[in-house]
Amino acid sequence: MSDSESKAAAVVENGDAPMEEHVEEAQPMEEEGAEAVAEQETEAGEEPEHGQDEGAAEAAGEEDEEEEEEAGPTTVGPFAVGEIVWARAPSFPFWPCTVLSDDYAPAPVLRRRKPGTFLVAFLPVQAAPQFAWVSENSIKPYTCDQAASYKTPTKKRYVPEVEAAVAVADELLSSGTNPALSIPKPPKRKKAKKKKAVTPRKPATPKKAAATPKKKTPRKPKAEAEAADGAEAAEE
Repeated sequence: MSDSESKAAAVVENGDAPMEEHVEEAQPMEEEGAEAVAEQETEAGEEPEHGQDEGAAEAAGEEDEEEEEEAGPTTVGPFAVGEIVWARAPSFPFWPCTVLSDDYAPAPVLRRRKPGTFLVAFLPVQAAPQFAWVSENSIKPYTCDQAASYKTPTKKRYVPEVEAAVAVADELLSSGTNPALSIPKPPKRKKAKKKKAVTPRKPATPKKAAATPKKKTPRKPKAEAEAADGAEAAEE
């Protein structure tokens, strides 16, 4: 190999290595650039989608709560809503009734509620149901031991009505029909959505007006002051 060829080979060998190192060092920079672009895309696109998902979830949660409120509770104390029982209201004998939740009570009936009482509707359910608030002690299972005596009240004037109510109750039980389904609920007012509390901003403190600078009387030059004093002395 000549001197010129050996020099050319040395130049190639010395030139290849730095180029390879340069390429390897450039790869992290390309990766950093890709990561920066991905972060920008995430900030620009993914965060609003996340916010939209949260808004959709909140809306779905509110809809579920409204549906649950419309459906109402399925139990009231130890009783199931729609359960057929014997209930005794003041001035009445034990009567076949169905237990209801409070959301079945119209506003005038709801105002008469007393603590520890349950809402019942007399059977048969009419177009305008007859409601009463009775205590737990005045409610007995429909198949209790005293049921036979309840079917023949001591006050004879109630016998035909109680017998008709018993026939309706027996038919509902045999068919498995829930009598509460035939009683309409009064319309409910929709609850106002809670508004987020906004913290009031503190009023800006007014800036104090800048003090008016006092005008300074320009002083006379010393020579003029002495001449004026000399003139005054001459006049005297």
